[in-house]
Amino acid sequence: MRNVLYNYLILNNRLAIPGVGVFTVEQVPARLDFVNKTLLAPLSVIRFSLENINSADRQFYQFLARTLRVDETTAIRRFNDFAFDLKNDLATMGEAELPGIGKLIKAFSNTYTFHAENVDEEFFPEISVERVIREKASHTILVGEAEKTSDEMLEILSDRSANNRWWIYAIILGVLGIGLITYYYLTHSVNV
Repeated sequence: MRNVLYNYLILNNRLAIPGVGVFTVEQVPARLDFVNKTLLAPLSVIRFSLENINSADRQFYQFLARTLRVDETTAIRRFNDFAFDLKNDLATMGEAELPGIGKLIKAFSNTYTFHAENVDEEFFPEISVERVIREKASHTILVGEAEKTSDEMLEILSDRSANNRWWIYAIILGVLGIGLITYYYLTHSVNV
């Protein structure tokens, strides 16, 4: 029965066990750890919430009946017996193992803590990544709404840097102007 529950959870991303709670599967996207230079694979994380549910949904019972190859009433009875045994295990032993899903541990009267199995990490280990810098490699860049290559942008920026030297020409003209004015006053003040 426990393997069937795992299959249903993986296929439907939700499994409700009456009197215990609801298991859901959440997708965590891939992550890049810059500090350790690793790429972490996307994960499917199983979460548990304490929701008071009296019975599972009809779709679950139909799935259970098909998988166990029994009629629906027998599947409902077997599942209710399983849920009762699970609650009994939690009450007497304080914990219950659900293969592929994780372990439930009794915390207080009707509250449980859940420790999920990390199955994905075995199949999708983290990958070491290094930054690759390619000198003089052309790639496209989005500039505003226009796409330009990196070579085009370097050319545009180098032209702008040449145009930003206007102040050098202004200083040269200013020095020449001051020199001409000084020359004018020196030559004309002697003649007066």
